[in-house]
Amino acid sequence: MTLPTSGPISTDQILNELRIATPGRNYPLSTTDADVLALAGKSAGQSVKIPDDFWGKSVTPPTSPVPVAEAYGDTARANSSTGDGVVSCYPVAVRRGGVPPYTNFWEFTSNPGGFTLSNPTATSPTVSKAYTKNSNGSFRALLKYTLTDSIGQKATVSGVIADLAWDGNQ
Repeated sequence: MTLPTSGPISTDQILNELRIATPGRNYPLSTTDADVLALAGKSAGQSVKIPDDFWGKSVTPPTSPVPVAEAYGDTARANSSTGDGVVSCYPVAVRRGGVPPYTNFWEFTSNPGGFTLSNPTATSPTVSKAYTKNSNGSFRALLKYTLTDSIGQKATVSGVIADLAWDGNQ
């Protein structure tokens, strides 16, 4: 939003403009406040004249903070006594900050069980392992999650656990 280029400007209009940069900004407003001075294009100690110093002025929204990511592992167990099958778990990522849209990317950093990773660009991929009837197995894989926002800022979480087990003796 930009303030009018001529005519009267109310303190409500100035406050609403300042809220672009500081959403919680509220009254009281003073012509000596740093944000009011900055909007008027003045330095500390300079006098501010309403409306003249505010005509056509606008606040530049702040750049978004660096993205933050959290990632949580998952565990799954299966009974192989009923036949061949697949056991799957679903790690999940939580993200905030940054500039949407986001790109997600999951990858294995350790995979001794030969798990399969499906949907690696989702916030919750699928980690799975096929098993045969009456077989037993238990493996742990480690994953890394990388979040990239639309301006290239990244957040990475390593050591996300995917535990899969199956047992034919149940």
